[in-house]
Amino acid sequence: MSTHVVNWLLPEAHWEILLTRLFGAREMALTCLSALQLPAEPGHILAAHTTLLTLAAARDRRRAAETLAATTGHLYGPGSPAATPMPCEDPARAAALLDAVSAADPVAATTVITRGMARARARREAWQTAAILAAAGDDDALQQVRALSLILGWAAGSEERRKELRHRYLAAARRWCGLARADPRCITIADLLGEQPP
Repeated sequence: MSTHVVNWLLPEAHWEILLTRLFGAREMALTCLSALQLPAEPGHILAAHTTLLTLAAARDRRRAAETLAATTGHLYGPGSPAATPMPCEDPARAAALLDAVSAADPVAATTVITRGMARARARREAWQTAAILAAAGDDDALQQVRALSLILGWAAGSEERRKELRHRYLAAARRWCGLARADPRCITIADLLGEQPP
């Protein structure tokens, strides 16, 4: 959660002004900022979909369905995994999804995603290079461009990881409540740790 709060505090307006001055156009500055906000790893939904495509091509459907249900099942479905299991947490429903996806061409879909990610990374690198070149000769601006490039990539990646961990934690807490016969609406950390009240 701390990285989520940090993302709110990033000086994006200052960076927009800096890049507008360097590029001479606000539209270019905004495009650059957008390109620099690419996480180093695919976002949680894209990563889950890539896992789905990989598992859809697997020969052992039972094992693939169990893997999908255990690793990314909590990400597929409406609502919150804290309230109710997501459909693909059930291996039978995960298998049905795998069957539907494998009827299409999962290898071709994976290729499209891989190419798209490569284009996005190349775009990020190109805009980062353009900003560095635009700042050449101005040491302060150059340091700011280098810093904002690093920070924006980190912020985007940490935000994606936060979302993935939140869903995983909520699903685990819901399952624990089912095993412990606890009410998920009012559990505490002490409950999860098994601490007895004084």
